[in-house]
Amino acid sequence: MKILRSFTLIVAFLVFSTALCAQSGRIATHTQIFEKLDSTKVPSLKLKKVPLSKVIDLLNEQSLELDPGPVVTGVTFINLDQEKGDPLVSITLRNSSLRNAVDLTTRSIGYTWDLKDGAVIIFEEKEKVQR
Repeated sequence: MKILRSFTLIVAFLVFSTALCAQSGRIATHTQIFEKLDSTKVPSLKLKKVPLSKVIDLLNEQSLELDPGPVVTGVTFINLDQEKGDPLVSITLRNSSLRNAVDLTTRSIGYTWDLKDGAVIIFEEKEKVQR
């Protein structure tokens, strides 16, 4: 009986801890995202009149490909202003952190970024992200 009770407690603990890990892994914390943005190095970025939507696709791909780990998750980038048009981005960077690349890219077109729900939200600078 004691063995069955111990086994039941162990199984319950494993199920609970697995669910907790899965849940916490779904949305990264602000600290985790900032660490990824700072530790991910972009060796070269040369854009000339590239639509912001394509730049965001590129940032999503690069953040995953260049993620230094230990757990490779990348960073999710989302354009909050998709209906407002697709501004053209022209920028050249070398050996930059992903955070610096996002800062300079968004500033170059009058946009900014913030973190919300585990993602980097890109939007026109005059707007505010609801928290």
